[in-house]
Amino acid sequence: MRKKIISRKLFSIIAAVVVLAAAVAMPVLASPATATRALPASVASGAEFDVAIKSSGCGIWGQVIETLPEGFAYVSSSLPADQVVPVGNTVKFTFLGDSASFTYRVEAPTVTDTSTYTFHGVVKDENLNEFAVIGDTTITVITPGAVIY
Repeated sequence: MRKKIISRKLFSIIAAVVVLAAAVAMPVLASPATATRALPASVASGAEFDVAIKSSGCGIWGQVIETLPEGFAYVSSSLPADQVVPVGNTVKFTFLGDSASFTYRVEAPTVTDTSTYTFHGVVKDENLNEFAVIGDTTITVITPGAVIY
């Protein structure tokens, strides 16, 4: 009789440890990383302006990769210089932590005709999963003296 009681208790303890271990080892289903972009609707030809980025859900680190429209030039960022890598018309912003809010400064091209341009970007989470940056994507560059209604 005593042997059966010990066996049942031992079995219960082992089962509890297995269930606990499985729960700890099970991956947490996290929501996807997100990032939003805010930029002005229009700027003057050759003017500098700020683009605001807010990201979250990245895990222990994240990265936003922005692709600037042809003719636009990266100027600076509110992030430390060692967290920003501009290469051509692509700028990589890397940060520690689950979320980040930062701005970056861009110079618009000098145009002779009012034109609309599109920004593209992705946010990467700690597992290198990529998600599109949402929010404002287009900007109109206005020639000197042009009137936009």
